[in-house]
Amino acid sequence: MSDIPEIRIYYSYLLADFESKIIAEKFDLKMDTEEQFIVWAGNYRAEWSKYEGEIIPALQKALGVKFYKKVIDVNCAPFFRPKSDPLIMNFKNLPDKFVDELTHELCHVLLTDNTKAQHHSYKRRVNLLDIWEDLFGRHDTNTLVHIPVQALMQHVYIDVLKDPSRLERDKKDSKRYGHGEYTDSWNYVEKHGYKEIIEKLKKSYSEMLA
Repeated sequence: MSDIPEIRIYYSYLLADFESKIIAEKFDLKMDTEEQFIVWAGNYRAEWSKYEGEIIPALQKALGVKFYKKVIDVNCAPFFRPKSDPLIMNFKNLPDKFVDELTHELCHVLLTDNTKAQHHSYKRRVNLLDIWEDLFGRHDTNTLVHIPVQALMQHVYIDVLKDPSRLERDKKDSKRYGHGEYTDSWNYVEKHGYKEIIEKLKKSYSEMLA
C-alpha cells in the first residue's frame, strides 16, 4: 500500500446548500452556480495533481512521519475560511494559489494527525502545544501552531518547488490581509531558520512512542 494518501478535492454541495447560503444571505453575497463550483473544483484538482507527487512525500520525509489517514477529503464550498479540521477550502483563489493554501492546511493535518501523534485519538493523543512551546517558546496559540507550518511551507517553496516567489507572495498576503499571528510566525521562522525548526520537529516526533 502506498504511503501517499489520496487527496480528494471536490465541491461540497451540502455545505454550499446550507451554510454557504446562510453566509451569503447574511452578508448579501452572490452565490455562483453549482455548475461553476464543479468546474472550479475540477480546475483545483488538475492543478494540485501537478504538485502532489512532490509535496506530500517531501512533507512526510521532512518530519519523519506519515499521514495517519489514507484518504484526506478536501471539501470546497464558497465563503468558508480555509481550515484543516475538518479540511474545508473556498473558491476565492485561482488554482495556482489554491495549491499553496491547500499545502498550508495539509501541513496542519500532518503535524497533528500522523503515525506518531493523532490529535483526536483518545489512545494516541499527544499535547503538541506543550511540546511546541518547549521547542519554540511561549507565543499566543495561533502563532505557536503556525511556526511549524510556516517552516514546512518555506521548505516546500524553496527546496521542493524551488519557487521563491511563492514564499514572498505568502508573506505579503499575511501582512496585506492583517493576519498578525501569521506574520509573527513568519518572523520567527526568518529569525531561527526553517531547517533548524524542522529538525527540532522531526526529533520531537522520533522521540514519541509509535
